[in-house]
Amino acid sequence: MIGMKRKGILLGMLIIGFLQHSSGQSTGLLCSETKYRSIPLLPSYSGLKYNEVPLRVSLRQHCPVPGDQQRMGSCVGWAVGYGALTLMRAQRLGLNDPSKITQMANSAAFVYNQIRLQSDDCSAGAYIEDALALLKTKGDCLENSFNYKKVDCTTSPGPSPSAEALQYRIQDFAAVFNTQEVPKSKISKACKVLATQTPLVVGIAVTPDFWEIKPGTQLWDPAENALPSSHHALLLVGYDNVEKQFEFMNSFGASWGRNGFIRIKYDDFARLCKYAYVLLPEERTESLVQAQPQVKETPSIPASALSGAFAFRKPSGYLSTSDGQEIPYYEEVATRWNNSLGVYETQQASFEVGDVFQLVAREIPRGRYAYVFSQSPGSKINFHFPKMDNNVPTAGFVLESTAEIIIPGEESVLQLPLPGEDFLCILYSHAPIQDMPQRLILLEKSPGEFAERVQKVFADITIPLTQVRYNEDKMAFSARLDPSTGKIAVPLILKVLAQ
Repeated sequence: MIGMKRKGILLGMLIIGFLQHSSGQSTGLLCSETKYRSIPLLPSYSGLKYNEVPLRVSLRQHCPVPGDQQRMGSCVGWAVGYGALTLMRAQRLGLNDPSKITQMANSAAFVYNQIRLQSDDCSAGAYIEDALALLKTKGDCLENSFNYKKVDCTTSPGPSPSAEALQYRIQDFAAVFNTQEVPKSKISKACKVLATQTPLVVGIAVTPDFWEIKPGTQLWDPAENALPSSHHALLLVGYDNVEKQFEFMNSFGASWGRNGFIRIKYDDFARLCKYAYVLLPEERTESLVQAQPQVKETPSIPASALSGAFAFRKPSGYLSTSDGQEIPYYEEVATRWNNSLGVYETQQASFEVGDVFQLVAREIPRGRYAYVFSQSPGSKINFHFPKMDNNVPTAGFVLESTAEIIIPGEESVLQLPLPGEDFLCILYSHAPIQDMPQRLILLEKSPGEFAERVQKVFADITIPLTQVRYNEDKMAFSARLDPSTGKIAVPLILKVLAQ
């Protein structure tokens, strides 16, 4: 009975287990569509500069020497901890020497040993979602402190590695595309993320010919009709729009493939890759202190900048493309800062009921968050971003400062439904605001002017107005913040009159 119940649970979660091949290598990725759909999805960023991607991107210079998982089902630990987290720290430190990066790499075993599905089985697989959650709450220590070759897979990290791991936590994570994403969109979204110098952890189906890849092989060319034999976690580190190929770092050692790396054609990637994730590391200043035999780091949390801009625009006509399609173009509405009210106002005195418009959040530093809500004349609060996408929550952070967030979307508009004052607010934040729904309920119930209520409801996290510089000519601000104070957010409010 117990066995039948367990089997039913596994099938219900759509688990696809690991494979241990006769070559001695294992994979180890467990896949669950339910788990994948439970994590936030990257929004569809816009902006001309964001949409212009380089011809080629490679993050390989920031990678450690590929490790070897051998017979353990630990690919998730290698891709997430040793791979993605190490690469992003090496980027921040400006390191491109594989030997030095390997010395300061994060641990694969610290992650794998705590998340594998069966605690008494070293070949058991794991979920990428569990690894990301671990990095957010517990972090990941250095490989030198909890070495894959020196600790048994059943060994739990002691107090020292666990304390060190807290220095290397991630701030957030998100899914790159949904489970029904069309092939071209998968490729485009993966390229856009890589163009922001951000690696992707991917869950990909591997076919039997994956096990036949020889040393020196550069391209994995899976047969189109081959059925997957397993699922594997890999680190996506580059693309080439000329060759139309992606490049991965694997965890079968440096003698596998091309020095531990392999390429795959775009079409094969779109067919075999169902899951992709990005990590957002905590913002820390790490200084390298040369020591033998390893590199040590001293992390600290500095005061940093918070900024952003906000545009209110109306459709003003259509433009014809070279293929005869008509696309709308928008005219930005001029605004002015009202210091006494603490809001921006439109220079046009009023608009007509029924007029439509879009909001555009832009100039947001990488890794910052945006929350968009409005109040109609009847004091009803509407939340616009982050939103739900096919019942999947959207991530609120921005990967690149050139990205724009268009509310409600590139092909949709908001409407002024009633006469009276509408208020639109974008709250820019250094970190996620977990209790936003509760705050908005309180905002709707509170008496007084909208701007005063926003300041009151968010008083514990907003930077004092005296420390924020608002631009007089456009809706934009800059502020200095110290995250240790808990004051992490700045609101930009626009008042619009409809008659």
